[in-house]
Amino acid sequence: MEKNRILLENENLQEELIEVQEKKSNKYLFLIGGGIFLLILFIFLAGLYYYNSKKIPNIFDFKKQLPDISSELKEKYYYPKEITPALEKGISYYREGFLNKAEKYFQSLIDSTTNEKEKVVAYTYLGIIALDLEKYPLAKHYFTQALKFDESYLPAIVNLAITEYRLGNLDEAYELSKKAKKIAPEDALVAILTGNIIMNIKGAKEAEEEFRKGVESEPNEPVARYNLAISLIRQGKTQEAILELQHFLELFPNHALTANVLGLLGQIYYSVDQYEKALSYYKRAAGLAPDNAKIYYNIGVIYLKLKDETNAKEYFKKAMSLGATDPEVFEKLSYAFEEFNDMESAIRTMERSMQYNPDHISTLFRLAELYERSNNLLQAAEIYRKIVNRTPGTEDTINALLNLGRIYNKMERYADSVNALKKALELSPNPKIDVFYELGKAYYYGGRKDKAIETWKLALNQPYITPEEKNKFHIILAKTYQNLGSYDLAVQELKKVNIDEKNASTVYMELGNLYKNIKDYNTAVSYFIKVFDSIDSSVEQKKEAAVQIADSYLLTKEINNLEIAKSWINKAIRLSPNDPKILVVKGKILLESSSQRDIENVIETLLPLTYEDHPPSIQKDVYLTLGIAYYKNKEYQRALQAFQMVLQIDPLNETAIRYKNTIIDKMGK
Repeated sequence: MEKNRILLENENLQEELIEVQEKKSNKYLFLIGGGIFLLILFIFLAGLYYYNSKKIPNIFDFKKQLPDISSELKEKYYYPKEITPALEKGISYYREGFLNKAEKYFQSLIDSTTNEKEKVVAYTYLGIIALDLEKYPLAKHYFTQALKFDESYLPAIVNLAITEYRLGNLDEAYELSKKAKKIAPEDALVAILTGNIIMNIKGAKEAEEEFRKGVESEPNEPVARYNLAISLIRQGKTQEAILELQHFLELFPNHALTANVLGLLGQIYYSVDQYEKALSYYKRAAGLAPDNAKIYYNIGVIYLKLKDETNAKEYFKKAMSLGATDPEVFEKLSYAFEEFNDMESAIRTMERSMQYNPDHISTLFRLAELYERSNNLLQAAEIYRKIVNRTPGTEDTINALLNLGRIYNKMERYADSVNALKKALELSPNPKIDVFYELGKAYYYGGRKDKAIETWKLALNQPYITPEEKNKFHIILAKTYQNLGSYDLAVQELKKVNIDEKNASTVYMELGNLYKNIKDYNTAVSYFIKVFDSIDSSVEQKKEAAVQIADSYLLTKEINNLEIAKSWINKAIRLSPNDPKILVVKGKILLESSSQRDIENVIETLLPLTYEDHPPSIQKDVYLTLGIAYYKNKEYQRALQAFQMVLQIDPLNETAIRYKNTIIDKMGK
């Protein structure tokens, strides 16, 4: 029924809006107290749009597996088996981890030996050293040099295929693996290599065949068995994978991959909600790999599933103490602490990550996000500036500039916001619609409403704008025109909105504001009540609707409506007890009462807000309402101080000037 009612009212929208247009009167322009609330709703929609487009990941919403600790395929270099006395020293250096010494020795040997086989082995080891150092082009060069002396040398062919694989040259890697298979069809290492490449080219089923060949030819080859289990998991053959992994544990209880195998079993049992079993495997994994932060993190998540918050926190903190070299772990931990509403620990986690990973862009973005959520806007802005300075005009730069502009808007530094957002526009051939949105806000609140309208209209002309985004901009423009008193243009924009369940509350809120601006309070209230009663309205929308209803009844100036206004403002307070905007409206309602107790209640309610840090627009309303309460309570000196605070923020505020002059006259007499 709700859906049908919304659609039906959409059909009659044009007639209703025309009626509003006929009722408008220029003498009401800019005098409507509801203008303040239009701006509040405007800001709320901005936040709503942004956070909907960039939702916080829910770390506990794992459908299939925990955060990965082990499900990557493993490789195994093919080491030369030929060892001559001349090669022994270099090989010894390599095995002991002295890579620089090994490299120099092999290069010297190549220059001095006449034995071609020694040259082949030396070049192969130089390629392996380059692989260890992730110098893939250099590794490719050395393996190619080895093959010039012996084009059928298996270690060079296999390792060159691994190099091409790591460089992303899958076709070249596959051709080399086929060549290796012709030379050694029963070799387990060749099967591992071929399976890894095929996994990326053809898929897990074909890769499984290769890994099985490797296991059959060499049953005690752990990497072949491990990769076989991975291929089974990726095909969804869970029971076969479990058997293979358990067989691995029987054969290799203390292998370097054993902790990974235990983690995979933990993942599998977690995915089918067998949390106790998953926990037992992860704890065994932690015993074998006590320095693996991801294992401790996953144990913490499982404890949360078991509703054991104490142990969950303990393991998250253990993970944090171990995660120094892994920014991914720190990031996941920050979400975990945020889920506990422990923002201090979430921030401390990312600050520690930044100490170890100062140039990790994802870390910087996450830390800035946390600072912003903690209302530490200065530090958030500083981090976004760092990202801009450390990125060379990439997508990260654009996102950082967008976020920086949004932060500056919150800080009411509108000129800085314009500069940041204009840079974002210059860097992108197809700017994000969000950039237009925030730039329009910066212009609007910076007093350049014509530029705001121009910017938002420019967004509507972008060929890639979505229907939902179009609706959003039509609503924004309608709000702007309303605030300027151009109700006919507001009507035109609202007529372009496609009303559905998602935006009905927003459109009805706008209609309520339109009627409120022309002082048709009864009709305005009817629309605000639709918003408040709708199951599709957010808590913020319900709260704003309740405030607007209370304010509408207050503006009628009818004494009988004061109790109704009080009832609605109390509903808003129940939704958000400490919202200063709501408390100001409550104060205004109480000021209309003749009760001395109500006036004192206004002072008790609003005085604490003067010790808090609020945006200037809110501070102005707080001091103005408080000043009137002091005046009515005959506390003229305090009233005068309050009105002077208002005039520091808004020197032309007529109400404050009038009360100030009245108080000065009274005090003079």
